[in-house]
Amino acid sequence: MGIENVTVTIQNFGSEPLSGFNVSYNVDGGAAITEFYAGSIAAYTTASHTFATTYDFSTDGCYDIAAWTSVDGDGAAVNDDHNETVCNLGPITGTGAVYIYSNTTGGEPWFSTTNTTAMNTVFGPEGIGWTRNYFETVDVFSVFNPDNCFVFLEGSDSHADELETFLATYGADIENWVASGGKLLLNSAPNEGDGMSFGFDGTTLTYAYYMSNATAVDAAHPIFNGPFAPAGTDYTGGSFGHALVSGTGYTNVMVDLFSPSSAVLAEKPWGDGRVMVGGMTTNNFHSPLENAANLRANIIAYLSCVEILFCETPGGLFVDGITTDDAVCHWNAIDGADQYRFVLQNTFTGVIAKRKAITNSYELIDKLDPLTTYAFRVKTVCYDDLADISAPSEWYYWTTLGRLDGEVEGSVSLYPNPNNGAFTLNINGLENSALTLNIVNALGQVVYSQNLDINSAAYTQYISLDNVTPGMYQVNLSNEQQNINYSIVVTE
Repeated sequence: MGIENVTVTIQNFGSEPLSGFNVSYNVDGGAAITEFYAGSIAAYTTASHTFATTYDFSTDGCYDIAAWTSVDGDGAAVNDDHNETVCNLGPITGTGAVYIYSNTTGGEPWFSTTNTTAMNTVFGPEGIGWTRNYFETVDVFSVFNPDNCFVFLEGSDSHADELETFLATYGADIENWVASGGKLLLNSAPNEGDGMSFGFDGTTLTYAYYMSNATAVDAAHPIFNGPFAPAGTDYTGGSFGHALVSGTGYTNVMVDLFSPSSAVLAEKPWGDGRVMVGGMTTNNFHSPLENAANLRANIIAYLSCVEILFCETPGGLFVDGITTDDAVCHWNAIDGADQYRFVLQNTFTGVIAKRKAITNSYELIDKLDPLTTYAFRVKTVCYDDLADISAPSEWYYWTTLGRLDGEVEGSVSLYPNPNNGAFTLNINGLENSALTLNIVNALGQVVYSQNLDINSAAYTQYISLDNVTPGMYQVNLSNEQQNINYSIVVTE
């Protein structure tokens, strides 16, 4: 707002026309601006008066405006005045976060604390990183102001009617706050009422619509990709949602798997801010549970205005220094890591060993078996800064070199592993010999067979498996003296 006109609506409650009286207003109890209304208002009708004297509302903040009439012989002074509060909000400058629901049930929707957990996950402890309020008692203008950037309005379960009343009273103030740069998550999966208007240019919550299978419209949307993982894109629930959301200008984010036009989560920009509307139940009803908790935290993080600190999952896994019984496992260093949890698996026996690593590598010296496929993965430990442990990395597979017998220093290796069905087989030190190559799937079926004439000390054979499904396969090399097995992993 800037220098603005002030307009009042005057109603004649009497049975005779009304004219020739004073109408006034003031701002924040200041000097009264009084003007003469010379028109005539018919019985039981209304008319508008715009004051010639304007007011400067350009300073950020809230203004209390009082308006009143002075009519000679007025028989009902009780309706002669009216007060409104309007706020001129500057751009959002703070990073505050607030979670609001009803206090009528004595707990959060369905008495689940999963929303509280998500707020703690994103912002840290309540009272430090975020605050809690209730529809019935909140000081609206202390929440929807430039100090706060994110607000979560939750009207699910038996909180729906209370949310509807709250929006009917303060909807315009909330919309103005979002337009100033605020980020709003407005959600309701009702167990009462008949749906409601969410405002924001005709946004409608349609109840009841019980959604059991929800899916992402765009898997690349940030909420499905972090910062908390895994999140995934497909969910079941009993129910995932109780209502649909619709309105102008929205982009659907999650929809019914079997009815893609039915949205349970959608978003749109509003002025300088953003509103995300939903009909989702609390995430304890969603499956997979771990993904669902991460998704709810990611939704909140996406709308927040704070840097999300979390313990990052290691990437960049690789292995070098591979011999018959040695290898060195590596991964990318993570800022803020206090240590790493290293897990090694023998894929043939299934035996798993767990170790602590201080740096971003781990040496396996004289600990491995020849011609054996191993896998490792890593977690980051961030106790000092975040009191957290990351999700595990993907498994990385490799195979040790194989000495064919006690007399011959021959060895066999293959790369890459895992692969997409195409890989290179190296056979060293076995010139002038013959081997039969068979590749067998998990059902024991031979999917590839070839006779190899080894005609050099460093023999290389390129192999491409056509039309095989992802999984683990055994590579068998044999002749009358030898029988050697390798494991490979074929990915998509």
